[in-house]
Amino acid sequence: MTVGDIHGLEPSHSTLSLFTNPKGGILDDTVIHRHQNGESLYVVSNAGTAEKMLPYIMGQLLIFQSKGGDVQVNVLKKESLVALQGWIDNNN
Repeated sequence: MTVGDIHGLEPSHSTLSLFTNPKGGILDDTVIHRHQNGESLYVVSNAGTAEKMLPYIMGQLLIFQSKGGDVQVNVLKKESLVALQGWIDNNN
């Protein structure tokens, strides 16, 4: 579902990644954080695309579970993230 190296992500670290469809097309960007315990992930998706992405994620979860995969998803609706993007020029 993503293009990031999630398996190699160290505990307490995050990576910017992309949600992809089965053909590799980009659906949306995401931030994935591996918890300190190393066993769980915190996936941040865009609230503006939640109506599209949540059904897709849950559908992929069911497919994975039907093949014997052991994964749970907990949707945190009262959490948010503010991301500041831009350029900082330290030379001025």
